[in-house]
Amino acid sequence: MQVFKDYASYYDLLYQDKDYISEANYIHELIKEYKSNSKNILELGSGTGTHAILLNKMGYNLTGLDFSQDMVNIANNKSLKEDSNNNKNNKIKFLVGDARIFNLNKKFNVILALFHVVNYMQENLDLENMFTCVSRHLDKDGLFIFDFWYGPAVLSQGLEYRVKNFENNLLKIVREAKPEHNKDKNIVNVNYEILVTDKIKNINYSFKEVHTVRYLFEEELKFLLKKINLVIVKTEEWLTKKEPSNKTWGVCFVCKKI
Repeated sequence: MQVFKDYASYYDLLYQDKDYISEANYIHELIKEYKSNSKNILELGSGTGTHAILLNKMGYNLTGLDFSQDMVNIANNKSLKEDSNNNKNNKIKFLVGDARIFNLNKKFNVILALFHVVNYMQENLDLENMFTCVSRHLDKDGLFIFDFWYGPAVLSQGLEYRVKNFENNLLKIVREAKPEHNKDKNIVNVNYEILVTDKIKNINYSFKEVHTVRYLFEEELKFLLKKINLVIVKTEEWLTKKEPSNKTWGVCFVCKKI
């Protein structure tokens, strides 16, 4: 399955309205609250590297791991540009790997999985393997911070067809998202069709991708995390810090290795 293969080329444009700065500051605040002496961070599903680069600027050493070679290439290129502009001393690197089976032979103070990375783990075994890798790579009392699609909100509010438009000086993009809901398995297949207009070459083309995600519930995550010595120390609505409700699509867990 080549999720994000074609998507990678347009990822930053598609998410240009995402408030990465606020999200990086939010993560920084959580780290300072629960493990203030942290220096080394591993980000799983690091994508094109924007979160990692922002956190790196805050003084952390970052390792990013992503399944997509295309995403990693973009992230490394962005990081090189930042290096040449800022001459940073803090280390940052991006690697290709699978969040379920990686072995980096080192431990980290903090591991992140942001922008619903855990929702791409469709089976319990996928989640268990990912959490086991996380535990193996964390220091004692290390933090695992992740966000996810919250099951009660998905079931309460339902899914809808969406269209988003994006444009810059080079490209115009229309993205259609058509969800298919399998309630028996808590699975959503998000069928993306991307229509691209290249303004320079004056050509149009399109491609399709299916992103399969599993929405999750607090009790099942608690059970799976506890099996590999990760304890949830904070549960809150992503960014707002409010109590999760059936209107909360994004929930954040802060976990600690015991």
